[in-house]
Amino acid sequence: MGVFLRLGDDSAGTALVQIGDPAVPAIVTALKSAPPRQRFKLYLALGLIDSPQAKTVVAKQLNREDDPECRGILVQITRYGLKSAH
Repeated sequence: MGVFLRLGDDSAGTALVQIGDPAVPAIVTALKSAPPRQRFKLYLALGLIDSPQAKTVVAKQLNREDDPECRGILVQITRYGLKSAH
């Protein structure tokens, strides 16, 4: 719930979650050039989408992400799902 509230103030992130799986390719593209703060929110969106395609992206990004906060949210999403990620 806390994570959703942090994304709730981001209208673009909320829209991506509402779009769901069709938004995943756009998220992957955005991750390539986004600064850490935006990547964090994109990861939250992937966690909220929670589809097999989104989970695959999260798993791949876990091995590539070098920002500690972004890596932390990826670990939380991977291990516990988004509801447990604070």
